[in-house]
Amino acid sequence: MEALAILKILLILVLLGSTIYSVIVYQSRKKASLKTLATFRQETSPKRNLDAAEHRLLGQIIAQAESKTLGELTSNEVYPLSGPYLRHGLETNGNTVWHDTIGGVEVLLPYDADYFLREHNDALVVLAEKQAIVIALNDEFSLAGGEEREQRREQKQNQWESGEYGELSRVFDADGNEAEDDQGNSLTIREQRQESDAEMEARRGRGVALLPAFLWTIAFVCLAISLVADTTLVLTICLSVSLLAVLFALYQFFRRQSPGEPLKVNQVYGQIRLTPVGVDEQNNVQISVTLNESIGFNLPEHWRPFITYEDGQHQEMAIRVDDYSVVSYGNRMSLDQEVRRFPPVYWGRHLTLAIVGAIALLFPLSDATQTGRDLLFTGHWLAGTGTVDVGDPETLVNPPPSPGTLVSLNGNGHCAVETGNHYPAFNCRRLHWGADAPQANPQPTPPVIEQLQDRELLLTEKDSYLSLMATMQGWNSYRDGSPVIFSNLPALIDAVDDACSQDDVSTEVSRQCERTQRFILERLALTLDTNPDN
Repeated sequence: MEALAILKILLILVLLGSTIYSVIVYQSRKKASLKTLATFRQETSPKRNLDAAEHRLLGQIIAQAESKTLGELTSNEVYPLSGPYLRHGLETNGNTVWHDTIGGVEVLLPYDADYFLREHNDALVVLAEKQAIVIALNDEFSLAGGEEREQRREQKQNQWESGEYGELSRVFDADGNEAEDDQGNSLTIREQRQESDAEMEARRGRGVALLPAFLWTIAFVCLAISLVADTTLVLTICLSVSLLAVLFALYQFFRRQSPGEPLKVNQVYGQIRLTPVGVDEQNNVQISVTLNESIGFNLPEHWRPFITYEDGQHQEMAIRVDDYSVVSYGNRMSLDQEVRRFPPVYWGRHLTLAIVGAIALLFPLSDATQTGRDLLFTGHWLAGTGTVDVGDPETLVNPPPSPGTLVSLNGNGHCAVETGNHYPAFNCRRLHWGADAPQANPQPTPPVIEQLQDRELLLTEKDSYLSLMATMQGWNSYRDGSPVIFSNLPALIDAVDDACSQDDVSTEVSRQCERTQRFILERLALTLDTNPDN
């Protein structure tokens, strides 16, 4: 255990150290970027001032940016900035903050300026308090061009969502950069429709029946409580809740789910484009598959082994508008036909209920004897065996009925009487059938008990000052009664000592006397005028 605790502390320290190190590196890079920006501001001369169009667009960019990371615009002067591109950031709670730098100066890349980045970049920037805003990059990007392409993207997205017939709007000009759309044929939207019922079922599924499993669990728990219930009310409530839970679980499991709102599906025609995007750790080239480099698409997992792509291959697909998932791939693959011809089996739902039932079955099987008796009783009940009426014990014993037989007992039964103490105690959990009525055998009260039962030994009187002091110390008069003062405490002590000093007391009485004397001594408080010698 100590080794595990030490290991846990070491892991926490390592994690804490790595976090602190990451924060220090992140802050140092930010400070270095600010220092580089200040040096750049002092040593670099402006090239020109912003024109009217750039000033208008720059105002929109500043309004959308975060003022804490950007700061106020210092001037309308345009500065040349060149250098390599570098990005750094920090990830906290799943959120990543990125910072882009060119030549060590942190920059804000508006619109789609990051598409035009190179290993070495030449940019025109406007300086703010904490960042530089890029207004031109590598003689390819400008604010006016970025705004125009942004409008084209919005037009393209609107056309995709509405399903308007025709070629999908291009973002880049045909004679421009090949960053997003194909230079040849464009992607064509032929029609838009809604999902069929089979396609909706393939998308939604039926789940794993967590709610029916929870309801069955409640039913089993209520049945277990009803087996040990002492009152009819608790038994009735548990059985009612169990029955309602079973009915609701069956309804949830077998009911036909509402299909919900169907999604939109676009029927499109275009060319498959294979674009290398990177190399993984095993030096395998990662390929991006798109339609005319306009949209990506997601094939169902079980289709992937049967579909191969060729660059430039013409292909017709039906793609959902929201998540770009494919519902039909030419004439080869179709979710609608697949679900209609081969209805899916949702084995996960049955597995969940099987697990719940197996766990519930473990509890009765843990008591094999009782389970065997229950099975025998159930077998006789299902076989319709009648009830055997027995009026005396001898008839029941000679010969005894077979196990599981229903037996009706008639006769007198008596509760067990325990007489070990000075007062009789009755135990009716087990009845004595056919036995004689027990005879009372009262024990005489010991003389010590009779002597101490004299009510005149306890003489008390109330005192208002004592009641006030007790209340201030938290005494609860409603629960514990009012505090009193024993007015004959010496006589009480003498009576206890005299009664317990008798020679003919039993061992039990002697033990009780010692407990009584110890109790008095532990709670006795006396005020003496002088210190006693003994």
